[in-house]
Amino acid sequence: MIMPEKIRRLLQNELLISVVLLTAVSALTYLPLTNQLGYYRDDWHVVWAANGRGLMQIFDQHLTDRPFMGATYALTYGVLGSNPLVWQLYAFCLRLVGGLGFLWLMRQLWRNKPVATTAMALLFLIYPGFLQQPNANAYQNHLFALTLGVFSLALTVYARQSKRGIRRSVALLFSAGLGLGCYLIMEWMVGIEAIRLVMLGALAWRESERRAGAVARRVVLWWLPTLIALGAFLVWRLFLFRSARIVTDVGVIGGMYLSNPGEMLLRFVIESSRDFVETVFLAWGVPFYKLVSNAAYIDLVVSLALAAIGVGLLVAYWRSRSDSMSTPIDAAASDELDWRREAVLIGLASALVALQPVVLANRQVSFEDTFDRYTLVAAMGVAMSVVGGLFWLFEKPLLRLVFLAFLTAFSMITHYHNAIYFREFWEQQRQLWWQLSWRAPDLKDGALLLPLLPPGFRLAEGYETWGPANLIYSPGSPDIRLSGETLNNETLLQLKRGDKFGKYFRRLTFILNFENSLIVSLPGRGACLHVHDNTRAELSENEEPMTYLIAGYSNIHLIDIDLPPKSPPQHIFGSEPERGWCYYYQKASLARQRADWDEVVRLGDEAMQKNLSPLDTSEWMPFYEGYARQQQMDEANRLGGILRANPTLVWSFCSQFDPQEEGVAEDSREAFWIINLCPHLADKGD
Repeated sequence: MIMPEKIRRLLQNELLISVVLLTAVSALTYLPLTNQLGYYRDDWHVVWAANGRGLMQIFDQHLTDRPFMGATYALTYGVLGSNPLVWQLYAFCLRLVGGLGFLWLMRQLWRNKPVATTAMALLFLIYPGFLQQPNANAYQNHLFALTLGVFSLALTVYARQSKRGIRRSVALLFSAGLGLGCYLIMEWMVGIEAIRLVMLGALAWRESERRAGAVARRVVLWWLPTLIALGAFLVWRLFLFRSARIVTDVGVIGGMYLSNPGEMLLRFVIESSRDFVETVFLAWGVPFYKLVSNAAYIDLVVSLALAAIGVGLLVAYWRSRSDSMSTPIDAAASDELDWRREAVLIGLASALVALQPVVLANRQVSFEDTFDRYTLVAAMGVAMSVVGGLFWLFEKPLLRLVFLAFLTAFSMITHYHNAIYFREFWEQQRQLWWQLSWRAPDLKDGALLLPLLPPGFRLAEGYETWGPANLIYSPGSPDIRLSGETLNNETLLQLKRGDKFGKYFRRLTFILNFENSLIVSLPGRGACLHVHDNTRAELSENEEPMTYLIAGYSNIHLIDIDLPPKSPPQHIFGSEPERGWCYYYQKASLARQRADWDEVVRLGDEAMQKNLSPLDTSEWMPFYEGYARQQQMDEANRLGGILRANPTLVWSFCSQFDPQEEGVAEDSREAFWIINLCPHLADKGD
């Protein structure tokens, strides 16, 4: 069958092939685990606001620091809703569109270098120094702003090279508008304006026979439209708007420079250099090592397979362009050295200037927490300099391909294992809230939740607790009925003192009363959620050391055992986990709190009929007590033997009884379960 001519030409279209390559590799990099990702960190106060008070609350919360971001955030939420998968797909689309915009920008800077510019766009799209892609709800704001910035740059270069006055004027107008939109959404991305200067300078240098005066005149002329937009932004940000957050308050930051100029200048020089090295060089290795060094074997195999497919697509594209690689278009042209040197210099300069607003604002790049986000704009410069360097260092196309393939594989593997971390973080949160809903039908007004998740998945801010808690236990309510905090050195002291004070967060006010604390922990290593009770200590070796200090402050009576149970909304928290051992443990613990021993025994019998058992032996405690109180001694003695083999549990449980004050009679049926674990208590009070 003869292929139609139009289809044949379409399949031979180099730009289309490049777009297909970028789309396919990006999908392999970011999409495999998207349906297993959820909400994180700053997402939670926004999700609560949208579901509790409506979209205007999102805008209202961001009046404190980024009102224009709040407006776009609210509009986006109105379209996308609360399903986390939709946010993941939206963030991926933004990432891809921004990458294609960057391809357009590169093609205009180096028109006759299709392979090199495609490689630049590829590395920009999968740059491994930005690791917040799975945190899609919050970081789509960054990706949206970046996309506006990329197209603003592309339109400036398009206007600079356009010969038609109307197109040029329209392009410059849109370029200024998109740049202004970018900075209003994310002020630290103003470094894009410095990148624009670098690119305009490079274009002017080409055309002005390297005369400095002519270069300066051309740059100012073509920069003027966006300079006006930049000026409008700076006037608003510096003189008209006052941020309520210290970290984004220009007055506070300026005061730091005025009060200690020498130290701040030294910090600026050192941090600029450090951030530059981290962004350009260390980003290719540090995240990879941190994420992959302890990865499971099966995850390594999957990530290697995905990377192999991505590299295979890159090789296929490269081979499809093999003819051009031996022609003056991409190899031995007289200007070959010039464009390679130019790409390296423009790229390094762009990366450096993009980081300056971040450092000036007293922030820095770090591959800890979420501070890798500050590499996002500089990644454009990194992509240009890396590809220019590869083409400069290696004359043979095969060597260029080998090194580009390694960088592609490293990036894809890094992002896959980064998604695994976020998948596990989401699962930890889901287990916390689903198991708490099994254990606690409802919580009393004013309860203060203090959850402790496993190391590596600690919650960082209070809204990561009170946001989901109110979504579950006060659905649709505009009030913060339940408060929450993270466990750290500061809140540990507040807990011990029983502090009570008001909290102000993003124009919201509520009360934190540490006398009404309910402490829960998810120890990890297969253990279930443990809801701690200040009337009984049942701690195992799986618990964190901090738990031993704080468990006694947990008020179990804040759980309202008489109200109908409430469940997490599945469109936010996903479907209910399998009702395995942890379900029976939570329900038995609830029945024990109700003193419903028949129900405890029924649950125990049903769990054992299903061959369910805990990985943390302390979780046998409610069943052990239930069987003992119901005089089912064979089963009680069997479980007692298992529990006595856990010395940490026995120590924590028995140490709450003082044999010198009041003993426990051996013939007391109610206390048999205590004596069986703590025989030294028998008859001490006679």
